[in-house]
Amino acid sequence: ALSAEEEDKGELYTKDGRDFENYIRRLAGLAELAPKDKGDRGAQRVRVGLGPKPAGGDKAAAAAADLADRKANREWVVYEVATQTGKEPGGGTTAQCYVTFRGEYGDYGPCLLERPEGAAGSKALAEGCRDVFDVCALDVGPLKALTVSHDNTGTSPSWHLTAVTVRRARTSAEEARTWEFYYDGWVSADK
Repeated sequence: ALSAEEEDKGELYTKDGRDFENYIRRLAGLAELAPKDKGDRGAQRVRVGLGPKPAGGDKAAAAAADLADRKANREWVVYEVATQTGKEPGGGTTAQCYVTFRGEYGDYGPCLLERPEGAAGSKALAEGCRDVFDVCALDVGPLKALTVSHDNTGTSPSWHLTAVTVRRARTSAEEARTWEFYYDGWVSADK
């Protein structure tokens, strides 16, 4: 439990080994990740931004102040990124893939789409597969665009991407939202 002084400062202490990720996941109503290790690593401090409410009167001025406040005090959120790899021969990729979120409050990224541990034999980002990744990032607000890229590594780096669905967990300011981006093309240096 937090003391009144700590609560006023907007500080949070966790001991589960996944710290901030699980805090965000609990806020979003998502399942928690398992602890990284069994040992108690001690308390870790996480600062939570608490922005002031805009002084009201004029609705347009209040809306502009609210947008400026959201840009200045963006929260950490979990984006659930679901990729659909095409069924074309050689459509899967061995490269490290990234997303950059572009929204009303700014951009964030590139963020690695982390493959499961032991990815050498992993089927992640394979031909015809749908893969889901949890990405912890600063809230960019309503998404306007998404940039998908890769590092062109591995024996088969070209990737036939058909679609990406992004679900942002609930934030203190907005409910959960989902955006769909259709591409149906190659992410490749040579195609």
